[in-house]
Amino acid sequence: PSIRLLNRIELVREWLLEELTEFERGEVNQRWVDEEMQFLSAEDYQLGFHEFRRNRGGGGDSFDDFAAERDILARMVIRKNMAPVRQAVEKLEFVDVKALYAQLFSEEGLLNELTGHVPEHWHDICRYTLERLERNELPCEDATPYLFLQELVQGFQINHSIRHVIIDEVQDYSPFQLEFLKRLFPRARMTVLGDLNQAIFPHASAFEDHEPLFSLYGPAESRMYRLTKSYRSTREIVEFTRGMIPGGEAIEPFDRRGDVPEVKVVESREALHDEVAHSVNMLKEAGYESIGIICKTAAESDRAYRALEERGPVKLVTKDTVSFEKGVLIIPVYLAKGVEFDAVIIYDG
Repeated sequence: PSIRLLNRIELVREWLLEELTEFERGEVNQRWVDEEMQFLSAEDYQLGFHEFRRNRGGGGDSFDDFAAERDILARMVIRKNMAPVRQAVEKLEFVDVKALYAQLFSEEGLLNELTGHVPEHWHDICRYTLERLERNELPCEDATPYLFLQELVQGFQINHSIRHVIIDEVQDYSPFQLEFLKRLFPRARMTVLGDLNQAIFPHASAFEDHEPLFSLYGPAESRMYRLTKSYRSTREIVEFTRGMIPGGEAIEPFDRRGDVPEVKVVESREALHDEVAHSVNMLKEAGYESIGIICKTAAESDRAYRALEERGPVKLVTKDTVSFEKGVLIIPVYLAKGVEFDAVIIYDG
């Protein structure tokens, strides 16, 4: 029990390799080996002959000892057949990381025993995660904890040569992911850039406050720079939206002019689609070539596409879309991140 888990697994690997070696010795005279030897290629015989010559100290241009020849070729056959098993042991494939991870969600009370804390809706989280694992699917939130467990069991792969890590869109990372990256690159400084108001999944963000970031290296080793000038949108858009954002009054608009955004209220889904199609036509007539219709989810984007394709040419952007073209693009908000449009319509605000 006093031996670390990683060291215990290493001892198991060494034991398994020794057992395989012993098993291979016992198979040399088995009938299946002689049968397999009949199918050796000319290249295999050549390799066997070179090994024979090494064992004899060189000399001779052919096998002249039947027993030695058979022994060498038999061991070649056994090595060839056992190679996949030996490789699996070398790669620690006998460790079932998936089953280990599933234990956390299947054993009642284990999380509380390990951490002293059980989050809200834990039973629902367990059921959802186990169902996904059963289908060999890993939810995004589980990817980093799963990797962390795998590293603890199989040995942590750290990189000492990387001296600086830059992370963009850091508001979409969790504190756990940032800690994991720090552990992967222990000698690196870190520069992170982000905007709390652009978080795709606010509940998972490291930016509920700045404490998770400052705790990575400690307040004395951390600095924060606030960039308040917005160059991406027109003055009218910035002035329209900053009232919706906590601390938005600090945002300075760049002096690029444009139309004041419009808010339109409709009474039905049918009226919504008519209004969106009308707005698209007006924007086209005004000379806008790239128009984005932003939806919240992929499912909403698909519904909007099916309704709007009857009213004019539109393109649906999905996670499998390779490139963006000009025209009217219907796109979920998380894929629209960083994409520039001449004009934008929020499908359902």
